[in-house]
Amino acid sequence: MNLKTFLTITAFIYIPFGLGMVLIPYELFGFYGFELNASSAMLGRVVGAAIIGMGLMNYLSRNAGLESSALRAILIGNLVYHALDTVIDFFPTYQGVVNAWTWSFVGLHIVLALGFAYFLFVKK
Repeated sequence: MNLKTFLTITAFIYIPFGLGMVLIPYELFGFYGFELNASSAMLGRVVGAAIIGMGLMNYLSRNAGLESSALRAILIGNLVYHALDTVIDFFPTYQGVVNAWTWSFVGLHIVLALGFAYFLFVKK
């Protein structure tokens, strides 16, 4: 897979999920076992907006070359996000704080972190 395809795929993962977080946070988070109140729904919407922005950055940068410092910054930011979210999602899921569907978050973050690491450090 090339970088352009990878960034396009990430955009098509991020943007719909971010839209769900913004538009239907109670339903989306409820599916994964989160119980939201009004303030946590607001926080979920804020995070959803950030994820939409990340998706757009990935999509709009898909044609840049690996020599681009801006693209490199986007790749590093994505790698850090996915590495941190792997850890953040792992422990509550492992402890049963949320339901088993949240293992899909852990798995997705691992796969995407590896993808971003590959394009940063291996694919030159």
